Amino acid sequence: MAYIWPMPKISPITFAGKFYDQIFTPSFFAELADLMGIKPTEESFRALRLGHYRAFSDFSTGQFEQDNFQALKAENARLERVARDAERLIHSLSDLYEFGQTQSKLAREIENNPTKCLSYKGQTLTSLLSDNRPNNPFFDFRELLSDLWVSAKRAIIIKPKNPTPAGYQPSLEELEKLILNEDFSFSGNYEADLDQWRKRRAAHKLQSDHALCRFIEAFSSVWTELSPFPFTQGHYYEKIGHEPSRTVAALKLSFSCHTPNVSAQNIVTAIRKVQGSV
Repeated sequence: MAYIWPMPKISPITFAGKFYDQIFTPSFFAELADLMGIKPTEESFRALRLGHYRAFSDFSTGQFEQDNFQALKAENARLERVARDAERLIHSLSDLYEFGQTQSKLAREIENNPTKCLSYKGQTLTSLLSDNRPNNPFFDFRELLSDLWVSAKRAIIIKPKNPTPAGYQPSLEELEKLILNEDFSFSGNYEADLDQWRKRRAAHKLQSDHALCRFIEAFSSVWTELSPFPFTQGHYYEKIGHEPSRTVAALKLSFSCHTPNVSAQNIVTAIRKVQGSV
C-alpha cells in the first residue's frame, strides 16, 4: 500500500466539516478492495477511489435533497420564478443591442473585473461573451439563458389538460393563453402525457432511504466494472447479524465511516429497490 499512497486530494469540497480523504483513509480502501476482490494496483485503486467518491457525492446530494424537500406546488412556483426571471434577463440584454456603446461598456467591465469569479473548471463570465460577434457580445449568453428558461419550464410538473373535443373552436383569448403558457414537457399525446405526469409526480416524493439508494445506484456500476463478484444483497440473517454477501459487507464498511446508523438490513432493502425487486 505504501507505494500507492499518498494520492492527490480528490476533492476540495468538505462533507460535514471533513474532506473526503479524511473520511475514507488508505486503510479503508485496502479493506474495501479486499472485499471486492480487487488487485492492489495503483490503477485499480485510482478507479475505485474515483468511483467511490462519485457514489459518496451522490449520497451527499441525496441527503441534501431529503433535508430540503419541498412540496410539489412550492417547487413548481420556484421553477416558474426562475423561468420568468431568465426571460426578463433575456429581454433586458436584447434591449442593449439598440445601445451599442452601452453593451460594449458592460462587456468591457466584465472582462476587466478584478474580482471576477473563477469556476472549479476554470471558467469565467468572460468566456460567455461572443468574441465572433463584436456588435452583439451577449448573443451566446442570451442563448444559454434561453436554455435555462426552457429547462425550468420543462422541470415544472403539472397535470396535462383534458384534450379538447373534436370540432371545438377555441376563442382568441384561449388561443393566446395556450401560446403564452406552452408546456414544453408535453408531447401532445394526452394519455402518454398523463402517464408521464403520474410517474414524475411519484418520483418527486422522496423515500427515507433516498440518499442510500443514490449511493448504491452509483456504486453498483463501479463494482461491476472492477470486481469479479456479483453486486447482490445475498442473504442477510437478522437474528445472528451475519452478512455473507460481499456487497453488503463492503457497503456496511463504507457507511461505518460516515453514517454508522445505516444497517445491513437498510442496505439489503435499498439494493432490492435499485435492482427493481421491491
